[in-house]
Amino acid sequence: MMLLRTICSISVLMVASLGHAAEPGAAKYSLSCAACHQLNGKGIPRAFPSIVGAPSISGDSKNLINLILRGRGGMPPLAAELTDADIVAIIGYIRGSWGNNGDPVAVEEVAAERLAAKL
Repeated sequence: MMLLRTICSISVLMVASLGHAAEPGAAKYSLSCAACHQLNGKGIPRAFPSIVGAPSISGDSKNLINLILRGRGGMPPLAAELTDADIVAIIGYIRGSWGNNGDPVAVEEVAAERLAAKL
């Protein structure tokens, strides 16, 4: 557990050093997503997919929200770890980073999907 906290702290510092810390969602992404998808969003080949230019990132908001809430494949469900506001911040960050282009989502959208999934 201490090692995980140290790694997360280092990730937050790395994001800050890259100048992304002021962006909403950067710290949440660093703590919840970067271990697999990396700080640059490129993932780890043959282990964790890149989210740079991924259709799942800029596509349908419902699908992306549910992917984060429920997980899929090797991605764990994050519904218990993240608040609706956290998910909104992460989606805003990843949709505006690394050349991705997608609309932000509202807290109400995430709350509706969480309720529909009974999470």
